[in-house]
Amino acid sequence: MGVGTLYRRFPSKELLIEATYRHEVQLLCEAAPELAASLPPACALKTWMERFMDFMAAKHGMADALRVVLTDDGERPQTRANLAEAIDHLLTACAGQGVTRAQVGAHDGWRSTASASSPTPSADPISPRNSSTCCCTAS
Repeated sequence: MGVGTLYRRFPSKELLIEATYRHEVQLLCEAAPELAASLPPACALKTWMERFMDFMAAKHGMADALRVVLTDDGERPQTRANLAEAIDHLLTACAGQGVTRAQVGAHDGWRSTASASSPTPSADPISPRNSSTCCCTAS
């Protein structure tokens, strides 16, 4: 593939990054219903959020670009829609059990998770899993 073809297919860096990580994001999204079916709602949500944070942490060199892909209101509706659907599935189950408020939307959930998983320059390099306490056990 030539450079011209690459630029035609991916006119921005963010679109190229989205295409590169689309499969991994899809697997992450597909895990939400599986977790909801096998774990209590709060644990399913926490486990999914940890997986999302691990995904972001593993891509730390691409963190700024991925943050744009996942949080920008621009040209990436499918990735964002898939993430929103996955989190909405988990949040709906949590709200049904009184774990979260019904007003908490998918956008709030994944945007805060994306922000929490983004290291700051002054932050100590702590694993996202180690920075939260476990509130559930696997059944």
